[in-house]
Amino acid sequence: TKLIKVISQYCDVPHDQVQYFSGSDSLHEYIIRCFLCLGDKVLIIGPTYDNFRLNAESAGSQIYITNCDNDFKYDNERILSKIKKIRPKMVYLCNPNNPTGNLHSIDFIHEITKIFKDTLFLIDEAYFEFANITASKLVSKKENIIISRTFSKAFGLANFRIGYIISTNKII
Repeated sequence: TKLIKVISQYCDVPHDQVQYFSGSDSLHEYIIRCFLCLGDKVLIIGPTYDNFRLNAESAGSQIYITNCDNDFKYDNERILSKIKKIRPKMVYLCNPNNPTGNLHSIDFIHEITKIFKDTLFLIDEAYFEFANITASKLVSKKENIIISRTFSKAFGLANFRIGYIISTNKII
């Protein structure tokens, strides 16, 4: 209870929109087990942290990847087109991206989560503290966003294996 309270204050979100896990890898696995079934389509915006793909694939999800261009820039229209074409159950988007450091704008995240209401968007903000840009304010307005974070990066607490999500109370 104390940890959730401190995280909610740090993130400036209500405490019922926060849950902690034993690391972000564990929370990714948990989200996959909760929301994906055998054969469900998952779109990954890459290149990106590959552990999510590995876990989703091992759970039997169909993985689709759309990568940035040769200059490591994302084409928002191409991403929108790919989501329309595939109609994935989940989209995994790392913001800021690992390994490129690229950022998707909060306006773009708001747009895609508004257009594709039946798609769950997992926004990995493991490097949030280095960019200080977050989609956390969208959570109270959207039923289809899960933000994952970790204490491993900016806080240097990788050995403690603590991660957390920000999402709606319903999802939590």
